[in-house]
Amino acid sequence: AAPRPSASFAARQTRLSRPTSIISPLPGFQEALLAQMEQLNVSNTNDPKSKVIKNLKRQSIRHSLVSQNKGDDYDWDFWAGIMCDFQNLNKVNKDLIKHIRFGIPPSIRGMVWQLLAKSKDEDLVAKYMDLLKLPSPYDKMIQRDLARTFPGHTYFKETDGQGQEGLYNVVRAYSLYDKEVGYCQGLAFIVGPMLLNMPDEDAFCVLIQLMNKYGLRGHFTPDMDGLQLRLYQFDALVQEHLPHVARHLKQQGINSTMYASQWFMTLFAYKFPLNLVYRIYDVIFTEGISSIFKFAIALLKRNQTTILGFDFEHLLDFLKNGLFEEYKDDDRRFVSDACELEFPAKRLSQLEKEHKALIQKELADASIIEELQK
Repeated sequence: AAPRPSASFAARQTRLSRPTSIISPLPGFQEALLAQMEQLNVSNTNDPKSKVIKNLKRQSIRHSLVSQNKGDDYDWDFWAGIMCDFQNLNKVNKDLIKHIRFGIPPSIRGMVWQLLAKSKDEDLVAKYMDLLKLPSPYDKMIQRDLARTFPGHTYFKETDGQGQEGLYNVVRAYSLYDKEVGYCQGLAFIVGPMLLNMPDEDAFCVLIQLMNKYGLRGHFTPDMDGLQLRLYQFDALVQEHLPHVARHLKQQGINSTMYASQWFMTLFAYKFPLNLVYRIYDVIFTEGISSIFKFAIALLKRNQTTILGFDFEHLLDFLKNGLFEEYKDDDRRFVSDACELEFPAKRLSQLEKEHKALIQKELADASIIEELQK
């Protein structure tokens, strides 16, 4: 099967960049800013004048940012500095973490995500363009799911529109790039927020980083071992930090696979308001995939009184569809509450070892039973 038809498809085969965000203040703004950044970072650092040139360009980039984003409360000196020196970006920098938690400015969010993920890769973009020319065994399945992915969002609900085409292209290219994973609808939900902030070829490169570098791939492999591990860790964290909630969920016969699987497989994008999803992505790209636990526990903690008052039917629906209401108009509070929670890497590692031992025991027990049945 041929790729989805599009009037712009042939032209885009040979064009590797374009204005990068449908939410940019002006068309082409990010494209121009990227050009400034690239020029700045190829400057001759051995040139004694380079420091002066860098400062002048930093002022130019800051002016570009401020002039397009008047009236907001972001620290544009800081963000101009990030744009100017992105090759030396250090994600453990406390100042960076503070500003990320406050919020990445929407007009540069797509660029910052790419910088944090270190996803820029011309060879990978070329590979993506080649993959678009090939048929995928999942073509019909992907086509079927398009209208069911972000059905309420204007950008994605038009059949054969730019949004659906972008989703189609990225997830089908990934199905060919990673044949073990292939296709799962959850991937389209992960890609959607990226397509609202960058072109599809860049979204593909970021997706590769999320899957491999950030460890999301294990959510989608045939055995879903990564997802099973996350759910095991999540269950333990709920028990440790919200024991009353854990007890009530158990009494009502609700386990985390019934609701949290969707959270982790879509990075909360399947239902949550996009302003909250963007903020989750901001933190994940900076602090790693384990930060999803902070958001998951924060949601339960904020809603624990409501949760404790519901029985099975209402509780399950609330966990899937209503938890975000408390935060939908206050994304900074959402991030603040989440980031107040600390789950040490040592504890998560310990839980991972426990889970691995549990899986090995189950396999050994199954083997013994199989032998006895012979």
